[in-house]
Amino acid sequence: MAADNSIVDQVGLSPGSAYKEGTPLASRGTANLNQGYERKLGGADGSSQDTNNNSADFQLKAPSDPQNLASAITPSIAVSPTSLNFGSLPAGASSVATVTVTNIAAAAVTLTPPFTPAGSNAGDFTIGMPAASSLAAGASTTFQVTFTPASAGPKAASVKVTSSGGGVVVPLSGSATPGITVDPTSIDFGSLDTGTSATSFVTITNSESSPVTLATPFNISGANAGDFSVGVPGTTALAGGESTSVAVGFLPDAAGGKFATLAIASTAGSVRTVSLAGSSACPAITINGNLTAGILNTPYSRTITASGGVSPYSFSISAGAVPTGLTLSTGGVLSGSPTAAATFNFTVQAADALGCAGSASYSVPILAAQVTATPNPVDFGAVPNGSPASRTVTITNNSGFTVTLGTPFPITGTGSAQFSAGLPATATLAAGASSTADVTFTPTSFGAKTATLNITSTAGGSTSLTLNGSGLNVSVGHTVLISEFRFRGPNGASDEFVEIYNNTDLPIDISGYTLRGSNNAGPVGVRATVAGGTMLPTHGHFLFTNSTATTGYSGS
Repeated sequence: MAADNSIVDQVGLSPGSAYKEGTPLASRGTANLNQGYERKLGGADGSSQDTNNNSADFQLKAPSDPQNLASAITPSIAVSPTSLNFGSLPAGASSVATVTVTNIAAAAVTLTPPFTPAGSNAGDFTIGMPAASSLAAGASTTFQVTFTPASAGPKAASVKVTSSGGGVVVPLSGSATPGITVDPTSIDFGSLDTGTSATSFVTITNSESSPVTLATPFNISGANAGDFSVGVPGTTALAGGESTSVAVGFLPDAAGGKFATLAIASTAGSVRTVSLAGSSACPAITINGNLTAGILNTPYSRTITASGGVSPYSFSISAGAVPTGLTLSTGGVLSGSPTAAATFNFTVQAADALGCAGSASYSVPILAAQVTATPNPVDFGAVPNGSPASRTVTITNNSGFTVTLGTPFPITGTGSAQFSAGLPATATLAAGASSTADVTFTPTSFGAKTATLNITSTAGGSTSLTLNGSGLNVSVGHTVLISEFRFRGPNGASDEFVEIYNNTDLPIDISGYTLRGSNNAGPVGVRATVAGGTMLPTHGHFLFTNSTATTGYSGS
């Protein structure tokens, strides 16, 4: 057995065996057979009796490190100081001491940290890492021991400095006076909407009989320290037993759990901590604003807003696409001039200043103008070459909004050179309004002519009319003949008439033909005018009277 009565090896004798004083005895009953012990003469007191004391009855012979011992009997390291007494501190305060470790062996030794405190108050002591772990013969290193008593009263523990050359135990002690206390020692603010705040209070009491001064400002540390705040206590000078309070705030700036630690200290070194906790969830963010229909190629601007979070908000498109030609600014303005007529579906997201977001879906139709024109087709009939004939077309805006016609109206097709279109009476048409424009056919050669009149608007939408007519090579003088006339009848001038005859195989436009009176100086006074759009059929007759021009009859 060792000096502390721990078993280092076992020695056994066979029953009835004899041995002689001073004779080495072989070890028995163990796996390690390289150790032997020599019986000392007479025992420790010379009584020749076995005292069961290893140091008195046996002498270790070989090797130098007996079985089952954790270290050599004589360690290879020494510590200074051999014990630490931190004296008295206010509870919560800290004190630091340094321990020096020296290699007193002839060979190098390796320290084996970490060194762990043991004992009933081990939690009040913190052991640092040594500056070096490998020590040559005679070399030294240091480590620190920190005493931070959490409560009042005496404190004791120990730390074992371990190495490849054995270990040394350093006793640790100290005491703590009450100092300051806090209530509560933890605050849970619960769950708040991001960007909103809550406040709680901590009571600080001087548990000493002598005055104490609080060390302000108090410190908040931890991963989410920025989400918490602490105010100024009602007073910083507390007499014995006196209390004050301080406000603690929670204002989360993002969603999730939040944790921090509030340290409340006095100038005497007493420190008390308060655990802070809370969580945050994003509030419901609502997007407001009506995005109405747009009109093709027409400037568009609409604004959307958001509420429920912390402004300012930033807007973006999270799905779909806005109408072609429009853009959404981060400020929530959808603007531009749409260049495609369709219905566009998209989702707008609004993110507030703290990163919380809400979204809304929109469907914005872009409309093209609906324009119609009549008549269709526009038929000019047969017109003598070089003689212009006109027709009037009516253009109507069937859209639910004002449109502007695109002028001049283009005419396309193989016979386009034979036709021309004038400007409309008005180019801007309110919803449902109409305007007129004249189209003229002036043939330059014989035969049928055709073309297309194209009518467009700046808001898209278009319509087209087919233009038809025929050119005649005959002379007008030989085309329409006066077949009968009367200067005056029984009713005087009212009985005057002239009958004309179409002497061709094609209808003739006689729009604007007039019946005039005459005297020695020539024709005077218009008695009657043929209405526009009047066609004289092939080999047909037309009767003028004094009071009006009417179609009399047709036939040969």
